[in-house]
Amino acid sequence: MIHASPSNWNRTLYDRHVNILRSTTEAISAILGGADSISIAPFDDCCKSPSDNGRRLARNTQIILKREALLDRVADPLGGSYLIEVLTHSIAARAWKLFQELESAGGYRKAREAGIVTCVLEHRAKAREEAVANRRCVLTGTNRFAEVAEKVADFVATSLPDPQPRVASGLEHIRLCTEHYASVHGQLPLIVLAETGDAKMGSARSQFAADFLACAGLPSRVERFEGPAQIAASQADLIVVCSSDPEYLCIVQELMPALRTHGSRAKVVIAGNPDTARQLRALGVVDFIHLRSDAIGVLAALQLRLAIKE
Repeated sequence: MIHASPSNWNRTLYDRHVNILRSTTEAISAILGGADSISIAPFDDCCKSPSDNGRRLARNTQIILKREALLDRVADPLGGSYLIEVLTHSIAARAWKLFQELESAGGYRKAREAGIVTCVLEHRAKAREEAVANRRCVLTGTNRFAEVAEKVADFVATSLPDPQPRVASGLEHIRLCTEHYASVHGQLPLIVLAETGDAKMGSARSQFAADFLACAGLPSRVERFEGPAQIAASQADLIVVCSSDPEYLCIVQELMPALRTHGSRAKVVIAGNPDTARQLRALGVVDFIHLRSDAIGVLAALQLRLAIKE
């Protein structure tokens, strides 16, 4: 008898209704995988005590899968699927290898006492956290495609501890700090995504940077500039220069003196990871936003530079 329940690790506070979709796809996977029974938790149970609406949706999700989707009618719906059989064999082979390693260590109990099991679990947890921080593992509404205007601080019950660890908690903490700052000061620092030079590359990188900053609840404004002098006059608190890699060094070499001339204390960030990164840092660039960026580390550092604190 196999009972399955969707995991809590990928639940999110922001865009929390997406949790309904996550639970649904996970429940379907469990059914197709051969689970005899399933239970689905309310979508808002990681935010506060579950609401009546959350409980009803969780119950009705299970009923729809059974009564309307009729997923209980076939005993083995994936039987004979070449793709699923190959994936199952791959998972089984890796699992068997782990079992053999435990046996060679003297069995599960001895392996646990020796710290081997804990080491493996910590390694896997760290790998998941890094994948989310680097945005290779997508959490819709949290580390990608975030709705920058969404607020949850009033919705979250601060006295309710998470029943299980959630991989989104790091980014959520950063975003809650932004919410707190906005509520105290009435507004957030002005962030300008300065497109200049190569128009095609500048547009692509400004879109990427806007999505990246939204993960911390930081709104940004896209503007097109003819050159560094115009960028320096933008009166922004944070300037994200969006152009092509070969152009960055020349742009920053002109931009930094222009900022000093205008008496601006704006922090400068580059959208990209050019080969001239070391030279750009020496000129005063504080950070870089690109595909391999650690979102949690970069966004937390930018918050500190903008004096956004708890």
